[in-house]
Amino acid sequence: MQFVELIPSIIFWTSLFLLFMNYLGLYYLLKFISLFVSSKSSDSQRDSESYELPTVTVLIAARNEEEVISRKVKNSLDQDYPKDKLSIIVASDNSTDATSEIVNSFQESTVKLIEMEERSGKLGIIDKIVPTLNTEIVVITDANVMLQPETISHIMKKYRDPRVGAVSGNQVSVSTTGSKQMVNEETYRNLETKFKRVLAKLGMVIGCYGGIYSFRKKLFKPLGFIPVSDDMVIPLEVMGQKYRVDFAERGLAFEDTEKSIKKEYNRRKRIIGYNLPVILRGIKLTLKAGPLQLLIFIFYKAVRWLSPIFFLGVIGSAFVLANSSFLYLAVCILSISGIILSLLGFFLNLTGSRVKFISQLFYFASINLAVLHGILSVNTKSKHHWEPRG
Repeated sequence: MQFVELIPSIIFWTSLFLLFMNYLGLYYLLKFISLFVSSKSSDSQRDSESYELPTVTVLIAARNEEEVISRKVKNSLDQDYPKDKLSIIVASDNSTDATSEIVNSFQESTVKLIEMEERSGKLGIIDKIVPTLNTEIVVITDANVMLQPETISHIMKKYRDPRVGAVSGNQVSVSTTGSKQMVNEETYRNLETKFKRVLAKLGMVIGCYGGIYSFRKKLFKPLGFIPVSDDMVIPLEVMGQKYRVDFAERGLAFEDTEKSIKKEYNRRKRIIGYNLPVILRGIKLTLKAGPLQLLIFIFYKAVRWLSPIFFLGVIGSAFVLANSSFLYLAVCILSISGIILSLLGFFLNLTGSRVKFISQLFYFASINLAVLHGILSVNTKSKHHWEPRG
């Protein structure tokens, strides 16, 4: 091999290895490791002992959510969890619509409205309110995410195991009525759930579903001023304190997907600005937790967030090396074919048509393009708060 080919070869094989581990290799490695882990779940642990259900606060951050907040509060009140152990707090984030008035209309003593005097965002609300709570468990849930009546009960069962410090619910994406574009988001979420199932057996669910997750209040560490993904940082902080993070698969919550791929593109572009700052913090915390946790964080999360760069590394280096080996030439041909089919999927999407494989390829390409766009546009002016959907 000539020296001029050495660098692109290193880029090609390194990028390919990282992508393989992220999309396939890590899953089967963990599945193999889990064969040697006791299959006894935390649901069944300590059943023979007396177990007192923990007190729970459901915290809902709401900014101009008048369209859904009444339904959300009713949905929270309808939980089959003991009423004397359940509190519901709605933090109105300087809302300019009727959100606060709607929450105040509920007469139940378990429902409390907290008006944020200045715009704080979900992250600021969590940092300000959680330290003031006196319940054992905090459940974070979004205003547009609806729970089944037994969801919180299923999540709390996981805390029978004293080693468990945080638990993710199972957030299911539901395509908006008549929206064929977002069917692939359901498929993507199903694959994530499959992965979380394996991670849960190891007690290493790195990254909870943001619309429904919980943690022991005593383990909470402030998120801080830098905009980050709370559903990623809080579980990592718990894991860094040597506690397990579990997954309550039966703790179902439902969220409508965005109405179009364009809206999903913009959402993922925004999210990457909250994920990239987590990388260094995540490495530091998983180093405390253990080597396997560090490995999972790097391959499962950090590589995923940077995957568009690695895809470009594979494709670009393959084109540079195309004349030196049929393998690189084949990658070039596959890349060109993928781009053409993705463009075809784009045009089919415009017409409202859907061909399964082509639509899936277009969706995969679009979310990676959105992440790349987000990486290139990340700056220090990232907001510490979100805007409501739509």
